[in-house]
Amino acid sequence: MDAVYIAYISINEIYDEDDIYEEREKYESMIKLILKKADHDLLDLKEIMNKACRYDCLDVVTFLLENTDHEKLDIMKAVNIAYSSISDEDDDDGDIYEKREKKEQLFKLILEKADHDLLDMKEIMNKACCYGYLDVVTCLLENTDHEKLYIMGAVKEAYSQLCYDYSNEQSKTKESLVKLILEKVDHDLLDLKEIMNDAFLLVFKTLSRFCWKIPIMKNVVTFLLENTDHEKLDLMEAVKSAYDSSWYEGDIDELMVKKEHLIKLILEKVDHDLLDLKEIMVKACHYHYLDFVTFLLENTDHEKFNIMEAVNSAYNSIWYESDINELIVKNEHLIKRILEKVDHNLLDLKEIMNKACCYGYQDVVTFLLENTDHGKLDIMKAVNTAYSSISDEDCDEGDIYEAREKKEPLFKLILEKVDHDLLDLKEIMNKAWRYGHQDVVTFLLENVDHDKLDIMKVVNTAYSSISDEDCDEGDIYEAREKKEPLFKLILEKVDHDLLDLKEIMNKACCYGYQDVVTFLLENVDHDKLDIMNAINKACNPSINEDDWNIYIYRSIYEKLVKLVLHKVKTDLLDMEILMNVACRNCWLNIVRWLVENIDHAMFDVDNAINVFILHDSDETLDIFKLFLQNISLNSFNIGTVIEQASRLNHTDKVLWLLQNKDNSFLTLNM
Repeated sequence: MDAVYIAYISINEIYDEDDIYEEREKYESMIKLILKKADHDLLDLKEIMNKACRYDCLDVVTFLLENTDHEKLDIMKAVNIAYSSISDEDDDDGDIYEKREKKEQLFKLILEKADHDLLDMKEIMNKACCYGYLDVVTCLLENTDHEKLYIMGAVKEAYSQLCYDYSNEQSKTKESLVKLILEKVDHDLLDLKEIMNDAFLLVFKTLSRFCWKIPIMKNVVTFLLENTDHEKLDLMEAVKSAYDSSWYEGDIDELMVKKEHLIKLILEKVDHDLLDLKEIMVKACHYHYLDFVTFLLENTDHEKFNIMEAVNSAYNSIWYESDINELIVKNEHLIKRILEKVDHNLLDLKEIMNKACCYGYQDVVTFLLENTDHGKLDIMKAVNTAYSSISDEDCDEGDIYEAREKKEPLFKLILEKVDHDLLDLKEIMNKAWRYGHQDVVTFLLENVDHDKLDIMKVVNTAYSSISDEDCDEGDIYEAREKKEPLFKLILEKVDHDLLDLKEIMNKACCYGYQDVVTFLLENVDHDKLDIMNAINKACNPSINEDDWNIYIYRSIYEKLVKLVLHKVKTDLLDMEILMNVACRNCWLNIVRWLVENIDHAMFDVDNAINVFILHDSDETLDIFKLFLQNISLNSFNIGTVIEQASRLNHTDKVLWLLQNKDNSFLTLNM
């Protein structure tokens, strides 16, 4: 026995060598020689059998089974050792399936040569199903009383291992194994409901885990549907198993295709009276199975469905997938297909229209507008739903402007196809302006009586919305830029008698719309604009001085003031206010222009100096120099200037005075 142990140990030690098969053969022959020549009473035959099964020594096992009393071998223990070694010895090998194939020959050999009364046939059957040993299962089914095998337990073993079989080949083997059992075993010994349910559920668990591209249990499902009494299967439970297996983390499109094909297979082969068609239709819409829904609509009485529940299920499912845009496209095709194939008396067209507008389903809206009585749609409710959803549905998208652009063609479509008497044109105009839908506004201005639009209300709404709706966008300037073309559009297309030009001028200056201001100054009588009021409001110092964007505001308003100075007659302007505004905002170029081009008597120089001297910057020093170099000292109190500059620690200004001016001016102002 020591020699035998050494041989087995040697087999184990050379297990990882390149010439493993040749070496194993050599040691196996040695053990077999010992068995032939030695007195068996000197050998531990059980241990030799156990080791032979562990190391796949088929010649040794064959010799023992053919030449020894089987009761001396404890064959089931040897079988269990062989099964347990499948994983234990091969953890580092990387090819567990190749090892399983070798073991299969051994188990089949034992079944062929050993007395079955010495074997636990249930255990052998379970393990054979667990590891996908098709030949072993075939041997058992053809040569053993099936009642001794507890076949449902074996089937469960086969199913339970699907999630751990990484090979497509192994998965096909498992499917063939379950199908073999169905073909050879009396169905009264099987729980057909469970086999059917698991065939649906496990295919998707496996797909979800490993994203395989083969329909693992389709053949099993097909066999059951073609060869068993459907009333024994609980088909609706199987369908639910398929639907409820959508928790996976894998290729969603691949999985959806597999599920759709299998459920469609049931519909094609099963009496519909055994199915809950309402439930199937609702789920099919929920998962956007277009082909499946089409099949149902073409082959089933529509009154057996609750179509609107199915439609709502489709609409309500758009949150669950990461790629919402792709899902919306699928959903749109499905809703349109329902509209094409279902009697509209079975549908709530108002609800479908509302949701289609909410999600921007332009094809669905087009179909409804071209194929239904508009009086049945409550179109204004649908329009308001669409507008309200622009912010609600896209608040987390990070790009509200993109959401608005997607909806604009839908609103224009409604305006083109619907009788305007069914629409609240004022409301549409207001919303179009609020959300910057230029094409919609253009259409309204070109095709609708302007008296019906209340355009000044629209303008005021649009102005107020610039801050209100975009406060969370972090870029109010972008919002303003998108609105400016709309204001210019109104000025170009609307009779100015319908507009409050003063108010438009005020708002245009306030929001820095240079193009709008330019248009007004070039095309409108300046007496109608109250220009100074507009400039004063725009440049009001209420702007938050702590806002880092203050410099952007000042730059915008500086351009507007320059524009006004160049295009407006001076007698319509209050130069004192303009000078103060320019000094307050440190607009050196504007101050220089005023000093060089306007009678200084029109300024309150002391007040202007008081405005800018409060600030200590390079710009204020330049303005300070500009004043003292170009304006008569008699026009302001230089002593007050020096006093303020000294009190405020503006030493640069005091030093400049002392270095560049005749000190006699100090006497004049003391």
